[in-house]
Amino acid sequence: MVALLRSDRSKATMLRSAGGRSCTGEGDGVSEETAAARAAESADAARVTVYTRIGCPACAKAEDDVARICGELGETWQAVDVDTDPDLRAEYGDRVPVIDIDGREHGYWKVEEQRFRTALAGRSR
Repeated sequence: MVALLRSDRSKATMLRSAGGRSCTGEGDGVSEETAAARAAESADAARVTVYTRIGCPACAKAEDDVARICGELGETWQAVDVDTDPDLRAEYGDRVPVIDIDGREHGYWKVEEQRFRTALAGRSR
């Protein structure tokens, strides 16, 4: 899978991520072992991941919001197109955009700015 890693320090850098979905959160039906393995895989990846798809207006808005907020806070982020991987497409279906922070699902469909900022301030790698 190829994801675009973005940060305020670089315009765009391609990040190649091995395996399927790189992170997950509590309560999303994935075992703790799987969640830990995925979080470990993404340890060198961006802090925030937006699972998205091309042609999705809500996804474009979420990416814009995440880019702006992460840029202000100096956090790295990446966008992953779920349609590039059958497992991601099956997992997310039409439930995009999905935002993960530090390997845990934070929210979906939209960025709740204050909640997103609080989560970034409260969690660390």
